[in-house]
Amino acid sequence: MPAPSDPALFTPDLYPAGPPLAPATQAPTHGQVVGDLWALGEGAVGWHVDGVLAERVPDPDLRAGVAALDATIGAPLLPWLTSDDCLVESIAWGDPGGDRIAGLAQPADRETHRVVNERYHHEHPFLATGSLLHQLCWNPGAESQAEEVLLHALLAVAHAQLLLALPSLVGTTELARRQQTQVLTLCNSRPAGRREVQIVAPDGTGTIPGGDPAMQTPDLWSVPFAAESDSVPAPPSLAAVLDPWLTADAVADGVTARISRATIDAVDDTAMGRWLPPSTAAEVLRLLGAG
Repeated sequence: MPAPSDPALFTPDLYPAGPPLAPATQAPTHGQVVGDLWALGEGAVGWHVDGVLAERVPDPDLRAGVAALDATIGAPLLPWLTSDDCLVESIAWGDPGGDRIAGLAQPADRETHRVVNERYHHEHPFLATGSLLHQLCWNPGAESQAEEVLLHALLAVAHAQLLLALPSLVGTTELARRQQTQVLTLCNSRPAGRREVQIVAPDGTGTIPGGDPAMQTPDLWSVPFAAESDSVPAPPSLAAVLDPWLTADAVADGVTARISRATIDAVDDTAMGRWLPPSTAAEVLRLLGAG
């Protein structure tokens, strides 16, 4: 089997030409969603019936999408989300503004209310789980390239973990394709001639090999998400997710208190290889028809 960075592993059909993709029009039944939660494990099912989480995420199917975090690197967000320290009071369907999958309820006058785009109400709720992780680790009062790169990487890792646990999530709907694009981009972000996934790989062969040249960059770090910035403050939720994976020195240095290139380097140095070792990245690409 060729290395995952080999262009032969890319499937252009994942970026089809022609009419725009459309979201799902028929949602899975609640029974199907609960069955998929059981496939993720008893922990996810337990969070789904947690009383505090039910108050903060009243819609049972959307709550299943939140509970699915338990099967991902975002698992530490669940005790935080149900604690008195959490400032996020509610998660619901709504308008996050523009084509965002998730974000602040619009008009964005209260940062305590997060929404998942109503456009995707009929998609499987687990397809929004990675975007919810992104949102819960996001500082609404700050924006930087480092922040967006890191949070998109976390989104992609979480979605990859869900795909491995529940391959039936691989799909052709708009939301499935959007999240799969994130996963493909990260899995193809790697130094030339190496199989290890890295956010920063300036000599990489390309995040979308064989795909749309307008989407092609050497690595995830080079994708122009936002204006450059030295660093921005990070919410405590980010430390909850990252600190267990980083070295004691990195944690002591406070790399998760502010998001910067140092934060991303720490993730590349110790976390990414545990989240997506080469064999796992190759399996994810295989599931997506790219291997």
